[in-house]
Amino acid sequence: MSIIVPIDTEPEVSYLPYTAQLPCILRGGFHRFRTCVPSFYAVGKISKKGWRNQLVGGMPNTWQEYLGAAPVQTHTGFVYNGPFFIRCDHGCTHGSNTHATYSICTAACSGSQDAEQFRPARVFRQSERQIRQSGFILAWAGQESESLEKAYGSLIELGVAHALAKPILLVHHPKVDLRDFWFAVETATAVVCAEKPVQALDMLWADRSTR
Repeated sequence: MSIIVPIDTEPEVSYLPYTAQLPCILRGGFHRFRTCVPSFYAVGKISKKGWRNQLVGGMPNTWQEYLGAAPVQTHTGFVYNGPFFIRCDHGCTHGSNTHATYSICTAACSGSQDAEQFRPARVFRQSERQIRQSGFILAWAGQESESLEKAYGSLIELGVAHALAKPILLVHHPKVDLRDFWFAVETATAVVCAEKPVQALDMLWADRSTR
């Protein structure tokens, strides 16, 4: 007697041409997002004047404010849970290995030159807690400075969220090829192609509002 092994028929992620109508769902659906708490954690590269500024303003100015940062209501209707980072008009906080939470500039603003103000363990635990408290995860794969290619922390955040069974909305720019990030794609509940992550959030909010 032969044993028939079912074949996984889930379609592969496709990549639309730049001229395609956006935003659009490439894989999965919004079912799990309709019933979860309407708050999210934003995974993706942190950069000066980056994509999170389209979602929320008023980032912390100091390490102390960072530690006490609270969720923020966004114009989309969803609540932004994190990550928060220290705003610096010079861009000093956006160096390597800091998650935008420490620089000489921000240490001076905090009244301390102590490099120990930046404590990686505390930053990691704070982000982990914010992921745990969020209803879902928004992940953005953009171009150039917003690429996932060097966003090592973002890939770990996706792993944490997946382990916690959080719905993950992975949004990518139409010119970005995600084939090298297929592990990350496999964590996603839905994959959306859009020129800006806020477009996907607006589409998700509209879907929730009509149910």
